[in-house]
Amino acid sequence: MAGLVVFLTMVLDAALAYGGSAGIAIVHGLGLGAPAEAFGSRIIIWIGMLLGALATAALLIILGAVVGALVYGLVGRRFANAAAAEEERR
Repeated sequence: MAGLVVFLTMVLDAALAYGGSAGIAIVHGLGLGAPAEAFGSRIIIWIGMLLGALATAALLIILGAVVGALVYGLVGRRFANAAAAEEERR
């Protein structure tokens, strides 16, 4: 459980760091950043940051699940085979 909390904390941290920057870049790339700054309203930029952070968090969670499943499959199979071989020797 503690590992899950640490993983989700890392995902949130990376999402806010990288996803927020990506969201700002996308908003500016769409040409929406300059009008928002000109009118003093940063709502559009904040929405872009939020969407970028959410997309990054989702991607990191999916990648973490895939890598975790692969590692668990490879390591778990090795330990299961070793345990079965040990049981047969007894």
